[in-house]
Amino acid sequence: CHAVEHAGERTREAAGLGPADDGDHLEGLSDQQINLAFRRRCIKSHPHREQGHLQEFLGAHLDQEILRQWLALRDSSPSLPSRWSDQELQEQLGKSEGEVRGATEAREEGRISELLLRLAGQKEVLEAELSELKN
Repeated sequence: CHAVEHAGERTREAAGLGPADDGDHLEGLSDQQINLAFRRRCIKSHPHREQGHLQEFLGAHLDQEILRQWLALRDSSPSLPSRWSDQELQEQLGKSEGEVRGATEAREEGRISELLLRLAGQKEVLEAELSELKN
């Protein structure tokens, strides 16, 4: 997933930071810095400006969307470790459709089993309460 790597490098450059040492291209960048770097790139490359360039302007928007989705993937799922490295996320994004479907089916089976256990426990509680009411 080189798109994330390149988007992160361009964002770090626009934020005035050097390349990432550990491979995590967003390390040390706050959401505000990422947004500010995006705005700077948009202003600098806007096609209505004298030195503007449409392809660079659209590239800034594309990079922002790539990073937005990357961060959402990294931060949103409670089943993911609190923070995966770029390499770990790239491995996840590099999975084939079959691998993703298999993992999803396994996760769904686990959820269904958990739900069945909870329902069985609730059933036992309700049966006990019903038995008490009958007596």
